[in-house]
Amino acid sequence: MQFYNDYNVEKVNWLKIKTLTLGYTLPKFISKKLFLEDIRMFVSCENLWTFSNYSGVDPESVDIATGIDYGKSYPLARKLTLGLTLIF
Repeated sequence: MQFYNDYNVEKVNWLKIKTLTLGYTLPKFISKKLFLEDIRMFVSCENLWTFSNYSGVDPESVDIATGIDYGKSYPLARKLTLGLTLIF
């Protein structure tokens, strides 16, 4: 039988920029010169930034079943996506 206590419990406040997408559609006169109907460029980022007073690596990386941070888990990976949409 395992007992837990609240001796090491932290009050954690955090704010995470989980997903951010920025895009730009070129003006029609530019796309028409390139024989395209539309051109759009974008960049998207996931897990961009975490603002937190948490002493561990990432407040989302604690064990879901127990709520304990054993210090063995990795923070969520940051992902960057670049894209180009062409409509013919």
